[in-house]
Amino acid sequence: MKRFAYLFLTFCALFILAVLYVYSPESLGFDVCFTRRVLGIQCAGCGATRATRALLHGDFRTALQLNALYVFSLPFLLYLWFVAGQYAFDARKPFPLFSRKITVVFLSAILLFTLFRNIVH
Repeated sequence: MKRFAYLFLTFCALFILAVLYVYSPESLGFDVCFTRRVLGIQCAGCGATRATRALLHGDFRTALQLNALYVFSLPFLLYLWFVAGQYAFDARKPFPLFSRKITVVFLSAILLFTLFRNIVH
């Protein structure tokens, strides 16, 4: 079941990437995120969809302008996806848990990024 779920989610992610490559998020109805619409502030994820599209088209500078935290987090997120795949296909490999220190650092970075991007704008 873990294998099927991993493969299904991988297929869904690749499908979404293909759609984002062809269509802009604005044309798909993703003009403003829920947090920005309701609270009027940019959350840590605001711009990630457009940044993904920019990266798919090789526009690294625009992706950084849209959401730098997301762009710099991508290698870590891809590593997590790779580890999840190993876990899904080899039951003997334990899924690694993160230390409290890493979790605090990552959540602090998200909080500081959110505060900074809303103060500067």
